[in-house]
Amino acid sequence: MIDLGDVLEEYSARGAEGADRRFGDPKTRAAIRERVAHGKRRANLTVIVAAFAVIGVSAGAWAEPIIAADPAHPSPTPNAPAASPVDHLPALDAPNYLVEMTGAYRASETLTCNIIPIAPMAAEDYPSAGSIPPLPTWIESDRIYGLANVLAPNYPIPLYGRDGSQNFGLALNEIPQLYPKDAEIVVALIAEDGSWWGFDARYQVIYAMPHDPPGIFVSLTPDADCHGGPRATNGSHIPPGHYDARVMVNRTDIAYGNVIKDFGEVEVITGLPSFPSPNATK
Repeated sequence: MIDLGDVLEEYSARGAEGADRRFGDPKTRAAIRERVAHGKRRANLTVIVAAFAVIGVSAGAWAEPIIAADPAHPSPTPNAPAASPVDHLPALDAPNYLVEMTGAYRASETLTCNIIPIAPMAAEDYPSAGSIPPLPTWIESDRIYGLANVLAPNYPIPLYGRDGSQNFGLALNEIPQLYPKDAEIVVALIAEDGSWWGFDARYQVIYAMPHDPPGIFVSLTPDADCHGGPRATNGSHIPPGHYDARVMVNRTDIAYGNVIKDFGEVEVITGLPSFPSPNATK
């Protein structure tokens, strides 16, 4: 009977004979180096392809990852179109209808409008209350400035539908604590060129609206003293496009302190595409 162990030992011994001579040959050594380098190139390519595959899956399933904003360089989409097709905009209570917080700046002193665009943001974990989004990902310009014979300026913008949003109850409890009526609340929209527009914000629950379902709303009123950059002069209307959104809150209590929160990108849309009435759009 053949002993497999003896056979393997004999084969190994024969294979080892002259190994030092063969592997010392310059041509053999060069060939080995080339095969190793080739293997490394294939391995690196595999890692890169796998990384892009993971990013693609993550983007499809979870949308863009949250990245701390660089306050010195706002990151709206450059050369964005003036308005997006209505059917591409997220609907109220859709998962991507509201913004997500990416960072915050907390201070014990009273904050001013001028610090909003340059506040050093920190990407930290906050309690669940800190993540209640206070803005939609798109805002109709006529809800800010009004539309003659249709609606008044600073017309309420829907945030959470009473009957459709699973977070309505949570927001109903947390928004009055985070954005109380007696606090100074300013929403700033920062353009890529550094221009920015400030709006006084007010949050309220409204159960009877002519064009919107009941829910939680925010009203934005242009703040003539809160603006900056080459385009945002006193009284100028914010043009349609993509902006970085930050919310400043100066409170009268010390429960949460004064804070500026960064909420990533918001798009300003021309007119009122959310209104079904044909005379309610430009």
